Amino acid sequence: MHFRKRLIRPRHVAKRQRYTLAAAGEEIEEQWRDRKGKTTPPLIRTITRKGTPGSTYDPFHKRLQADLLPLLVGRYGNGNVVLESNNVDIIIKYEKKAILIEIKTDSNPRGAIREARSPIVGVCLLLQAADGNRKR
Repeated sequence: MHFRKRLIRPRHVAKRQRYTLAAAGEEIEEQWRDRKGKTTPPLIRTITRKGTPGSTYDPFHKRLQADLLPLLVGRYGNGNVVLESNNVDIIIKYEKKAILIEIKTDSNPRGAIREARSPIVGVCLLLQAADGNRKR
């Protein structure tokens, strides 16, 4: 028989809120690393990782980006489609809007949605902050 020990946490730890959303000051916003995007398709090649045991990595994610890029450029224009900008796979500037596309290759839809949510929400907050700064 296996018995699990119950983890007993001190009360002050159990009552502590884990996450807090706080507004960043101008100094912190200036230090925030801005990842510039690119308008060319990614380099696609099979990567073999050496180790015990060796494994082969098929860049399916990059292949999807490379296949989507010409279709999106044909529809929205060359300068309006950017890959890998601010940790979002594809950003499309269309009229006065930004369309954010996050590519996930997870076979589990819930897992894919969970993985895609974080970068999109992060960029939405950055865009909202930048838009608010322009109106002032």
